[in-house]
Amino acid sequence: MKSFVPKFVWFDGKFVIDEDAKVSVMTHAIHYGTSVFEGLRGYWNSKNLYIFRLDDHIKRFRNSGKVYSVSLRFTDKEMANAIIQLCKKNNVKESCYIRPFYFVGRYGINLHVTENAPTHAAIVMFPFGDLFNKNGITAGISSWRRIHDVSTPPLAKMGGNYLNSILATQESKRNGYDEAILLDQLGNI
Repeated sequence: MKSFVPKFVWFDGKFVIDEDAKVSVMTHAIHYGTSVFEGLRGYWNSKNLYIFRLDDHIKRFRNSGKVYSVSLRFTDKEMANAIIQLCKKNNVKESCYIRPFYFVGRYGINLHVTENAPTHAAIVMFPFGDLFNKNGITAGISSWRRIHDVSTPPLAKMGGNYLNSILATQESKRNGYDEAILLDQLGNI
């Protein structure tokens, strides 16, 4: 089957083509990683697309932003409906990955982000088959350590929190592994 190419994204309440979803270079999230995201899987079964635990993901999505006082300006119901409608608008007929996210917009270089900071919200999607090779993967223990819970709350799915994982993944790929294993500060997996 030929993979679908998503034509539309959802941006600030509207369905637009990707190139029309624009933000200022002064967007706070570009400078400081003040973005919240969620990752959902949609599974196609030859007749329908089933989005795995949509309501649970939306709840976690909102709660991640609360940790950093970043506000989602859309209701949970609006976000869930936007995800469903985006799948329909893109005529999805195969398994896919759905990435809703919201982020602080123009807010200067002020680090004191509050619930009143301007935010944007978006949803993108793309085909996503099996995540790993069915024959197995290789993994190496990274020299980088997982972010400690008292430094940055890893329970929040924030863009800035993933820089640690990017470093570990880069290292593992350079060393010939598919994935990285991060140890905590005490050397535990």
